[in-house]
Amino acid sequence: MYGYIAITWLKNKGSPFMEKPFEIKKLVFDTVIGDLKFLKNQQWKITNYVLLTYAAIYTISKLFYIESGIHLPTKIVSSILVILLSASGISLLYLNNKDILLARERIETCKKEFGPYYRSILKPQSVNYKNNISKFLLLLMYFIILLGGTLTILLIYYLKKSS
Repeated sequence: MYGYIAITWLKNKGSPFMEKPFEIKKLVFDTVIGDLKFLKNQQWKITNYVLLTYAAIYTISKLFYIESGIHLPTKIVSSILVILLSASGISLLYLNNKDILLARERIETCKKEFGPYYRSILKPQSVNYKNNISKFLLLLMYFIILLGGTLTILLIYYLKKSS
């Protein structure tokens, strides 16, 4: 990501960043903000795709169950797939959240480089407020994935042949 390169450049000792015009500072700041927007979007995409894959696993297992009549192996394999998908989704969200926290740290580094006038324009919020909202949303996404996985396993377990 370009934001990482820009911040690395900033952290070098003797960085001429303070002597650069405002446009370059704004470009670096906008790049880091773009990184954060991308990561937040990825967080929701991960959750959505996990839920869609639950539906696909349920549908495939139901079709296989109706066609073959094999009960127990179908349920076991489908349940294992759901558990693996849940673990993968949660680990991807966790890794993505680490990148989000890093991006927020980079934003704060960029804000420090602006003068007092521009810092007041950037409307700083309380870091605790951001962290609380971020933690709540992350826990909500974890809960959605776990609840969806549990419901999918229950639906698979109680599969019945359609007449």
